[in-house]
Amino acid sequence: MVNVEKTLQTLLRKFAEKEDYEKMKIVFWYDKEETADEKSLAQIEDELAKHNIKLKVFDDNFFEIKKLLEVEDTDSNYLIYSSEKEKNPEGNWLLGIQMYSGHFENSRISEIKSVLEINGYDLDKFFEKDTSSSQTKEGRTHPRTISELSTLLDLEHSTVSKALNLLEAAGLIKKEKRFQHVYVSRSESLHSQSLRENLIEYHAFH
Repeated sequence: MVNVEKTLQTLLRKFAEKEDYEKMKIVFWYDKEETADEKSLAQIEDELAKHNIKLKVFDDNFFEIKKLLEVEDTDSNYLIYSSEKEKNPEGNWLLGIQMYSGHFENSRISEIKSVLEINGYDLDKFFEKDTSSSQTKEGRTHPRTISELSTLLDLEHSTVSKALNLLEAAGLIKKEKRFQHVYVSRSESLHSQSLRENLIEYHAFH
């Protein structure tokens, strides 16, 4: 479940980052793990309204959202919420609007990505339980070296190492030194569910 108070704090910071040229502030939240239920969204909507921010649930009707933001109401601040995964660029009819809008994620991974200024979902893929390139026949992930992760994410070795230290401190990964390399894998206690699911649970109570 979503931590409503923490989520609101982060959202309000997002909306406070309005540039001088911005007439309105729009933030998209693709909650593909459905961390926010109906009750949580109602609480978030009520609190955002106190700051002149409207919440609009996006139910895959691209035309409705485009019409709302570009024709019907071009002055209001909006949080556009969807419980679906964000569409690929070629199939995303809201991409033009998203190019000048904010983006919100609600997971421990997103916090680490924010600190390291990582955009996109490459980091997420490493932590998915069903990532085919990193699974054994038993369903467990093959350990990866920090160098392999640096290449995968196209980031400096030191930057990736810093992110992994945060995850290790939270008990979500383990490191093992083999000769000259350090290998990284999910914690042994996480084999029953994906690391992403544990991250959401960890985030909800912190």
